[in-house]
Amino acid sequence: MADRTQIALALALWMIVGAAAFVVYESLPAEVAGYQDFKPYHGGALALRRGVDPYGGDFAAVFAKLGDGQAVGMGARRTAT
Repeated sequence: MADRTQIALALALWMIVGAAAFVVYESLPAEVAGYQDFKPYHGGALALRRGVDPYGGDFAAVFAKLGDGQAVGMGARRTAT
């Protein structure tokens, strides 16, 4: 293949990749409702910074600062057993 043909082919392929990336980006939601991936970890770290024992302390006040009464995946646990 000639150099010009290779360059044109590479440019065309990159344009297709760019268009596909744009389509995928536009199809993503602007905001994921209820996304709380690191909330349990953040709650435990916040409890430690506030002097609450993360293994046996009361998390109600700590999680109230995070926006709700409980951490995702931790239930309404107040003390460790």
